[in-house]
Amino acid sequence: MIVTDQKRFRAYQNLIEELLSCEKGQEKDVLKSNQDLIDEELIQILLSEADKASSKGNDFVSNLMLSIAMYIGEELDSISSTIDRKKLENLDGQQKQNYLQFILQILEVTAESQGRKESVYPMMMDNIDKLDSSFTGILRQWGTNILSGNKSEDAESLAAILVEFGNLISQFDAGDKANNIEIAIVCHKMALTVFDPDKFPFDWSTTQNNLGTAFFYRINGNRAANIEKAIAAYNEALKTLKQVPLPQQWVAIKYNLANAYRHRSRGNHSENLEQAIEAYTEALSGYTRDTSPLDWARIKNYLGDIYYERIKGDRGQNLEKAIEFYNAALEVITARINPTEWATIQNNLGNAFRNRVKGNEAENLEQAINAYKRALGVYTSNTYPEEWAMTQNNLGNAFRHRLYGDTAENIEQAINAYRAALQVITRENCAKQWAMTQNNLGNAYRNRIEGNQFENLERAIAAYNAALKVITRETFPQQWARIQNNLGHAYRYRVKGSQPENIQQAMRAYKKALSVYNRRDFPQEWATTQNYLHSVSYVKPQNNRSPGLKATIRSNLLYQH
Repeated sequence: MIVTDQKRFRAYQNLIEELLSCEKGQEKDVLKSNQDLIDEELIQILLSEADKASSKGNDFVSNLMLSIAMYIGEELDSISSTIDRKKLENLDGQQKQNYLQFILQILEVTAESQGRKESVYPMMMDNIDKLDSSFTGILRQWGTNILSGNKSEDAESLAAILVEFGNLISQFDAGDKANNIEIAIVCHKMALTVFDPDKFPFDWSTTQNNLGTAFFYRINGNRAANIEKAIAAYNEALKTLKQVPLPQQWVAIKYNLANAYRHRSRGNHSENLEQAIEAYTEALSGYTRDTSPLDWARIKNYLGDIYYERIKGDRGQNLEKAIEFYNAALEVITARINPTEWATIQNNLGNAFRNRVKGNEAENLEQAINAYKRALGVYTSNTYPEEWAMTQNNLGNAFRHRLYGDTAENIEQAINAYRAALQVITRENCAKQWAMTQNNLGNAYRNRIEGNQFENLERAIAAYNAALKVITRETFPQQWARIQNNLGHAYRYRVKGSQPENIQQAMRAYKKALSVYNRRDFPQEWATTQNYLHSVSYVKPQNNRSPGLKATIRSNLLYQH
């Protein structure tokens, strides 16, 4: 995420430092004295800091950041619930009666129609103004009064109706989607107060699975906390199935659990990916290509995504597995039947080939280019602007490193792809993607062979500086350091302006990169940047550098990042 207000970002950082340095048990007091900083942005920063600490082996700091993030998420949920309660209290008796009457009617229609959408959804549409937080509150009050401690057959029947209605409302596309999911959560939670896992293992497991799915797609509340609740519900569902084997239901829950782990931001990222791999692999025992071809193909695609991102194991082998899974998915998901899914997989397959370790590098890049072009046969700048721009950027990266064909022409193709992407994405609507594309464009101009070489370097410098307006040391330190290095390279070979001043600019950029690339955490990057800094400090002033500039660029294709 990007915090555009740098002053507020520094305030977040100061608060985190205060939380880390305060005495144990005083964290809540520190948060209470900084209420103006308690929001979703702080949670995301805490999660990011936790991930960084975990990657460095500092589990204590990581766990502390995660616990604070969870506490803040719960507090924000509590504030939202308080507001909803006040709205409910402000309703007069007749208004509450109208809501209750509608609740009874909609549940009756759900029961009589056995959950048929054709019967229930028209009634929802006619009363869409009542599907709000007040409906949720009154449903919770009414249901709790009737079901609390009630284990009768009538209670069991009502619980089953609530589950059915919860599923219907969660899939209802009209109205306020966020509140529809809140209603579903209330329905499933109330049903679980009736279903005994020993007496009704199937109903208990099904409802826990439904609750997990509602939390997975929940819009309100903190996303990370919702995923944790989804995982907890799925695991509860699976506990019952250990006692009462229900193979198809077990497979479906494993599939959902894998999705949750794949999107989990808490905990160790590497372990989350391993959990997802395990759950997807287990789900494949029930989803075969013959019996459930689309589900089988989607799991293969998701496994491709995870292996592409996987941290554990050999990088080269992980990419081979990713390519294998993507190709398997493409045997079922076709451009004719599932065009957007097909295009997404083609783009991801292109990424895997572009980064492939094994095989012939030149051939891998050709495979990547072809995959990106196939994706762009579906994605257009009008129908899928963000996906189209992302794929154009990827295509540009492949052309910039292409080994076949004319080098100068390949760089022109890369520039055209980056510029096409930047016609669609902007700093306002896709800040980070825009900035990284600017960096890539800067690299292409810096190594460009065609055109005016002096002007190419000026365009490269302008593109890097544009990227650095978004990619800051505070928000994305490693990417910021990489761009600083690129900017240093451009200033080192700059022709316009004073050469001594350009060399000073290059040295300043390399030194900024070294403020992130320290010897302990980034030994390779530190050594490389030290070499850049050392070599530029020995550049001798020249009166006329222009004759050899094109040759220098052509022979080196300088330090591409």
